[in-house]
Amino acid sequence: MKIAILNAHGPATGVGKCVYKAMDYFLEGGMDVTLFDLSYKGSGGYGHHIKRIKPFRLPVLRQCLNDLFYYPLHIPKGFDVYHISAQGGGAYLKYIGKNTVITVHDMIPVLKKNSMPGIINWISKRCITYAKKAGIIISDSEHTKRDIQNYFGIGDENIRIIPPAVDHDIFKPIGKRKYGATEKIILHVGSEDDRKNVHLLIKAFHILLQYMPNVRLYRIGKKSRKIARLINRLGINDKVLYFSDVSEEKLAGFYNNADVFVFPSSYEGFGIPPLEAMACGCPVLSSSVTSLSEVVGDAAIKLKSLTAEEICNGLILILSDTKLARKLSSKGLAHAKKFSWQNYARDLAKAYSDVFSRASR
Repeated sequence: MKIAILNAHGPATGVGKCVYKAMDYFLEGGMDVTLFDLSYKGSGGYGHHIKRIKPFRLPVLRQCLNDLFYYPLHIPKGFDVYHISAQGGGAYLKYIGKNTVITVHDMIPVLKKNSMPGIINWISKRCITYAKKAGIIISDSEHTKRDIQNYFGIGDENIRIIPPAVDHDIFKPIGKRKYGATEKIILHVGSEDDRKNVHLLIKAFHILLQYMPNVRLYRIGKKSRKIARLINRLGINDKVLYFSDVSEEKLAGFYNNADVFVFPSSYEGFGIPPLEAMACGCPVLSSSVTSLSEVVGDAAIKLKSLTAEEICNGLILILSDTKLARKLSSKGLAHAKKFSWQNYARDLAKAYSDVFSRASR
């Protein structure tokens, strides 16, 4: 069985990371699999098992238009199973039959209408619509599965829940975690899309400083103009530190040094950062909406509402209670161990085998 994985996202992104992690186990198990890299920067590794399909260079809307019009015309021939690694590639299904697996990480373009500019949202929505034609749809979570079913009106037999995971060789406790240090570190990892609620976190942090002045907020990701203006207006530039282009090894160091990891997102198809934090023994404060309640289980403090005041109260609770922080650290470590890339790759390989059997009938 020859398998082609069509992936338009690099290994540094949450979406792209999944198939790259799975590749290690596929090749170790002797599977005949080729990863076709459709990203703009390109990725190395895996020798002849990774091939490049260069995207068409466009000044605007490049990813959406490539997904909708360019890539579908450059799909490699002669494979038994095709795996489209993200919902943006749904348009490829116009040119591939039922021997296709597609991963729908989230339904943001069709459910969060204000999350993207109008034309991008329209194109993304159109791409997702084609996903209904796949032999099997992979969902990251039970919540996303329900979103898919509600939108497409399809049954359980065509959807598999395969949650992403954590690389436990990288994300692990490094030395003994320190409690009671004078300066506290709050950590957030991710983009500054509106659904991530970074603006609420910044406001909560500003309130927190009135009670705990020896606290810093570390942001892993790029700073948007909107958030930069908010930080300037609140006068806390010296308290909010930004880091970008961080390797997984360095990210693990941030998780290990932080006193609390906070993730106040209002919509996630899954949400890997809270699990990475838990795997490093870092106490987690998270929202409980959409899939995040599934992700963190009972190993985190869950926000009852998404307000700056509620986030601030949650931070104070964890930062001021050493016993609670230790308990969350211990529970988080045990919870994160349930999610491994080996299990992810195994379940994905089973989906390939099943869709191949169906298509061969």
